[in-house]
Amino acid sequence: DAIAACGRAAELDPLSSRIVDNYALMLILAGRFEEGLKQVERALSLEPESRQATAWKVLALAESGRFSEAMTEVERPHPFQAPAILAYALARAGRKAEALGLLAKLGTEGVAVENRASVHAALRDWDACFATLAPADINANSVVHLFYSPIFDPVRTDLRFARLLATIGLTREHDKAQAWRTRHKDAEGR
Repeated sequence: DAIAACGRAAELDPLSSRIVDNYALMLILAGRFEEGLKQVERALSLEPESRQATAWKVLALAESGRFSEAMTEVERPHPFQAPAILAYALARAGRKAEALGLLAKLGTEGVAVENRASVHAALRDWDACFATLAPADINANSVVHLFYSPIFDPVRTDLRFARLLATIGLTREHDKAQAWRTRHKDAEGR
């Protein structure tokens, strides 16, 4: 539903970079990376210095295994201001020391719990990932990423994830989200 709504919004206001890059994010969260990248490029053509669109571009490139392109993007001079996405991309590219160094430098203030946890997930450090996912820090935005983002696919199979859901009272909602993902798997291209 979010993909359809964002796609429709992008049709209705095709010159809004923010609307187009939000559409890109929905596609990326659904695992539709190539489609998401096309929308990111469209958003960047409208607003070349968009921090959000650049962050989604790095995320989509890293998620689709195009690590050298992701690293080129984060290393080129521009106002890229999403250091948590950079740390994630570094982790996905196998640059563990740099990823953890950046994550330590960022600390916990102002960095969303799902972004901190995603770095540990990319490094396949499940203990650190779950240590980061403190129930008190999880908000509605965190839930969207935890339920739908491909970043957390391996995390959702861990029994600690089920315990986390029970602790925050979202077991039923997660089951519904995963049932939706299963029904729409072919449409997502995964």
